[in-house]
Parts: sequence; C-alpha cells; structure tokens
Amino acid sequence: MNILFTYFTLTVTQISIYLYLKSSLKNLILGYKESDAIATKNHAVKRQEVSTDEITNSNVLSSHVGESCNVTLNKSLRHLEFISTFEMYLENKNHKNFSVEFLQEFEKIKHEAQLTALKSTNRLTHNMHKAA
Repeated sequence: MNILFTYFTLTVTQISIYLYLKSSLKNLILGYKESDAIATKNHAVKRQEVSTDEITNSNVLSSHVGESCNVTLNKSLRHLEFISTFEMYLENKNHKNFSVEFLQEFEKIKHEAQLTALKSTNRLTHNMHKAA
C-alpha cells in the first residue's frame, strides 16, 4: 500500500512539474516573440527618427555632441577627484599592504581617466571653434 501511494505521489509530482515547465516554456517563447516584435518596432522608429531633416541640422548635432562630451567630462573629473582622494589615503597608509597588481591597475585606471578627460576637453574645444 505504501509503495502504491509513493508511486502515485511521484507520478502526480512528475506530471505537475511537466505541466509547469511546459507552460513556462510557452511563456518564454511568447515573451521572446513579443520582445523581438517590440525591438523590431523600436528599430524602425529609430530609423525614421534618424532620417528626419531635423537631425541632419549641424547645430542640433553639434549641440548633442557638446552635451555628451560635457557629461563625459564631468564624469571624468569626478572620477579623477575620487582617484586623488584615494591617492591621499594611500600616502597615509603603507604601500606594502596593497598588492603590486592592485597598484598597477590603479595607475592604469588613473591614466585612462586622465586621457578621457583630455579627449572630452579637446572635443568640446573643437566644437567651440566650429561654432565660432
């Protein structure tokens, strides 16, 4: 009797798991199809937006580039400010506590942040010369 009850319970459990996974698979496929349709629509809308005459206007493009460079410059400057604060913290601590790899990676990040700040400043300056 116990064996029959165990088989019955296992069978019902397997059937319920199968039905759950089957419905999950259907939901997954439907979700994928819906997201693909939405992505296709968004891509078509983006193509229409790019093809409008308003975006081809050089003033709009230069202001957009200027805004993005300004945001990049602000982020780079904040990053450099954090790096300088961290360097002051490192000066107070013993360098032996930190691994050589960490210090090398830190220097690499510092140089990348400096280059990003310089490049965005150069691009902003170039856009200002174009506007003048």
